[in-house]
Amino acid sequence: MSEQQTPDQPFDQSADQPAGQSFDQPFEQSADQSADQSGTRFADVAIVQSADPSQLTAAGLVIAAARENLADRARADALERRTRRQLARQLDAGAGGSLARRFMRGLVAEQDLIGQQRDPAPHTHGETVVLGHGKARAETALARSGRPLERQTRRTEAVKARQARLRIQAGLRRTHRITHPDGGERTVAETLADQEAQRASINADINAGSRRHDRVSRGFRQLPGLVAVLDFLLLLFFFAGITNVNWSMALSIELAFAIVLAVMTTGVSYGFLALAGRRMRCCKDDSGAIRFDELDRLAKVVTAAAVAAIAVLAVLMFVRMRAEVLDALGHRAGATAMIVPAALATVSVLANALVIVVHALDGSTEVDRLDALGAAVHSHLLAEHRQQAKGAVLDPTIDVLGRRTRRTAVKAVTAASRHRSAAETTIDLARAVHQGVGPHSEPTVNPNQESRVLGYRQADTSPQVDERALRQVLEHVDSALPSAAELP
Repeated sequence: MSEQQTPDQPFDQSADQPAGQSFDQPFEQSADQSADQSGTRFADVAIVQSADPSQLTAAGLVIAAARENLADRARADALERRTRRQLARQLDAGAGGSLARRFMRGLVAEQDLIGQQRDPAPHTHGETVVLGHGKARAETALARSGRPLERQTRRTEAVKARQARLRIQAGLRRTHRITHPDGGERTVAETLADQEAQRASINADINAGSRRHDRVSRGFRQLPGLVAVLDFLLLLFFFAGITNVNWSMALSIELAFAIVLAVMTTGVSYGFLALAGRRMRCCKDDSGAIRFDELDRLAKVVTAAAVAAIAVLAVLMFVRMRAEVLDALGHRAGATAMIVPAALATVSVLANALVIVVHALDGSTEVDRLDALGAAVHSHLLAEHRQQAKGAVLDPTIDVLGRRTRRTAVKAVTAASRHRSAAETTIDLARAVHQGVGPHSEPTVNPNQESRVLGYRQADTSPQVDERALRQVLEHVDSALPSAAELP
């Protein structure tokens, strides 16, 4: 080994290796070079024969050193060629596939043509071709996932359309025109505003200490209807006896006539009783008492008619029940023929008077108007609430379908990224063989922080994968359809 070269320095054979010969090819000499070297050896022998012994000794030492240097260089050359061949075989086997191996050999040949160290950031033409091939295979993988993504997107959009339709219908409910309790037509929203204004007025009176709007209990409010039903049944029984209804026949003219008489009598009497109570309600003061001295003429007339109706019904009850008692007991009836009819007539008077009292004490005219406004918008608000509830329960279904679609998209991106990574792996393997960009690898990127097709490196000169279809699908899945407020 020469004195100028240390054992840990790489051997440089550029001085002795012919130009144009690859580094990993064995050192070969041409025929002319061999002939020149043979002539030189013959001349050296002639010089040696004519030289002095001391010169021969010095020349022998020089020749021995030259032979030792040549042997060391030959061993280093063979070791380096063997190391490069083993490294090339290992990297070639790890490239994966014959096409990738051909790509890698082409990149090594391209670097040999370049013949100098270069910046690893910009890609060469060959590396761009390899990345373009990876881009094409990645787009093919994305295209294969297009059908399941389209199917899941359609299902998601169908559920979203149903939800949007329900919410739009619910939002338009308040624009419907309805019959207003005060007369005419107004929208549901305007009627609801009138209801809220009426409620505010009533609450102001209640907060001021007025009891004019106090209402009776729910059970008492049901009593007038119960009294009307009982009056109808009793009158039907009375009129059936008068018209000689044959109860063995399901339908008869007599029964129909008795029903008509009972309905007419009950309806007219109940109407006057309710109207009398409502007219009295208008004369309530803040203490909740009725000021009879403030009753107008119409209220007095209606009240008198109601009292007359109560008296007529009581007399009818008395006469009919007395006849029934006499028919049942005959001459043994005695005082019973008077007590039982009188008791039932009294009960009839009290029941019918209760109808007037309940209507007179149950709230006020403002409370009646509030009830009428609430009844006018009740069905529309109920339908709006149901449609909103149906639309709200679809949110979990939409979320589940959206998550399923995003999982499919992530799988497609991962499958496409494998092809991109394979292309970058081929480039790195070729760079590891030719070492044209230095011994160190470039920094890698973390694909977990990205939502697009990505290998393990990213450069501005790399061909990018076409992800427009995938992004459009995810945009449709994540976006909401227009609501009622956004409609013209």
